[in-house]
Amino acid sequence: MEELAAARGAGHPDTLYALNVYASVLEAQGRHAEAAQRSREALDLRVALMGEQHPLTLAAVHSLGRSVLSAGDANEALALFERAHEGRRALLGDAHPETLLSLIERMGAALAADRLDTVKPLMPQFQRDVEALRAQHGLSVKSRRALFERYVEGYRHHALASVRDGENARAFEIAELSKARTLIESTALQQANRGRLLPAKEQEAVDRHEAELARIDRSLDETGAQVDRRQTLEAERNRVVLSYADLQQRLRARHPKYAQQSQPHIASLADAKRLLPADSVFVSYLLDGDRVMAFVVDGSGLLQTTELAPLPGLADSIDAYRRLVGDALGEGQAVWQLGPERYRVAPAARPPQEGAQRVSDAAPIGQWLSKRLIAPLQASIGARRRLIVSPDGALAMLPFETLPVDGALLAQRHSVGYVQSLSMMELLQRRSASYGRLPPRKAMLAIGNPVYEGEARAAQPSAKRGASVGDDALLSARASAESEEGIGAAVEELRENSWENLPGTQRELESIARVFQHRQVDLVSGADATEQNLQRLDRSGELAKYRHLLFSVHGYLSPSVPALSALVLGQVDNPPSVDGYVTAAEWPGYTLRSDLVVMSACETGIGKVVAGDGVMGLPYALYVAGNVNTVMTLWPVSDESTARFMEAFFARIERRLPVERALAETKRAFAEGEYGERLRKPAYWAPFVLYGT
Repeated sequence: MEELAAARGAGHPDTLYALNVYASVLEAQGRHAEAAQRSREALDLRVALMGEQHPLTLAAVHSLGRSVLSAGDANEALALFERAHEGRRALLGDAHPETLLSLIERMGAALAADRLDTVKPLMPQFQRDVEALRAQHGLSVKSRRALFERYVEGYRHHALASVRDGENARAFEIAELSKARTLIESTALQQANRGRLLPAKEQEAVDRHEAELARIDRSLDETGAQVDRRQTLEAERNRVVLSYADLQQRLRARHPKYAQQSQPHIASLADAKRLLPADSVFVSYLLDGDRVMAFVVDGSGLLQTTELAPLPGLADSIDAYRRLVGDALGEGQAVWQLGPERYRVAPAARPPQEGAQRVSDAAPIGQWLSKRLIAPLQASIGARRRLIVSPDGALAMLPFETLPVDGALLAQRHSVGYVQSLSMMELLQRRSASYGRLPPRKAMLAIGNPVYEGEARAAQPSAKRGASVGDDALLSARASAESEEGIGAAVEELRENSWENLPGTQRELESIARVFQHRQVDLVSGADATEQNLQRLDRSGELAKYRHLLFSVHGYLSPSVPALSALVLGQVDNPPSVDGYVTAAEWPGYTLRSDLVVMSACETGIGKVVAGDGVMGLPYALYVAGNVNTVMTLWPVSDESTARFMEAFFARIERRLPVERALAETKRAFAEGEYGERLRKPAYWAPFVLYGT
């Protein structure tokens, strides 16, 4: 820094830029006081050279506010963010993106300083401005999602401010607005598009646009880092997106029913009475940084709203707990306790910080999570049979059923199900009701035991559905997929990877077929369990004629790029246009009318958490494709135990038990030893979680 200042001058743009970068590095290292000092120096120089109202000066004020807030001075940070926000309002206007970002920071500082009076009047207009940005004509789903991810923190601040002011109903309404937004919109649009609401000619135009977008997206996935080709495709995609938006606008004007169904309704507390069964309670969590809000709702309305104790490092602690419970630590990994109520997965040979203690028992972490997340709500939850959890952020990766409550596991006291929001639950209930009016559907399509290797090797009973022969190739593929430009390269690497055959899935399919012996079940296995055959079933309309779909296959998880997560079908003798990976990017192009999809594969419920939308990947894609309920997994599952679990689960489904009850009873039976002492461990029954109605 000093050398650069001496060579070019303290006020040179390069020096000021370097000073800001240096402050950011210090901030990232946790050296907040030093970062604040450097940010202060940069601000003083900006003011002297450019004046108080220059955009770069206001950006420097903003940066200093962040450093000061991290250093613990919320009041000074609030003053700085007020200065940046008011300056940008005067310079850029209230609804400019930079102004809105300054207001988010101002809200956060006001919450930290307990000075809500300074920002509360600004919050409703902030929300209206963001909603107007999202409603811009011609925005793609991806653009709406990215835009909302940028601003959703302001919704969280608004909800928390409302909780602290006792405006609980308003806080719940904002929580609903901040969850699963583009998922709900995409699902509603697909439901309307496939609901036979349009005349044939207009339906053809919709289908043509959908097919064109799917084609371009596939091409983008395969393009990799070819910049010129990617830019051409992006331009083409933007043109089709705008044309599709124009078409949607005309269709909504002409067809009121299509307009109603394609534009989702955000559920309110008044809707809870018809949405929630009498024996159920809905618990919605909302995260605002380390701060956690919880709302408990039943058919009578809002029972409890509370701000729980802060949970710093929650995502790392949940990851550590999930891996310990699921026996899912990778080779050379360990769980470390960093301090009171802080855990992290790190290399076993290298503690993440001085004084870290190695942990091998999940129980203390589970007790702590239960104490923080369940105990404060227990009186309101009561003894209701069904607990519906709407998680947020990292909480979507937490197997709530394994948490201890009053000497038992939560799974032994309640049937636990999950849904992204009450609004999503309403949409899925409407979808389920419409499927009930369809002509009779076949009971099940079960796909499993694909041919992954030409010469089958004897698989171990504990083989994981998702464990690869070439783990190095998988790691390389995931690394390549860190950016969208890397998707093409990652797909190529995966195509060259090999997967173990899963003979246990053949037994699983046959045992389930015996369970459904008096109903229509179609098994697709061995050389027939291919992506090409799945595409054929979809094109013919047959795929949409099954109530239940089971995939007993390998699963591939891409945490960084959800579009790459896939169910892995046959890898032998595929034509050049088929790779055997049915990815999350491809599933919305399929048409499902299924009450239940079971992904009996590894980590199908894990994915990238996107603020404002939740976990991206396969579950999201299946909703858009037309599914209602999804059973997925939170960690790698073994071939042998999963076959037994699925047989027990589907035996209950065949007896016409509701899905949530069938899954809950199966888990309870395993946990209580009905299937043997070894399978009582949560590692064998707790990975399976249900999202849906």
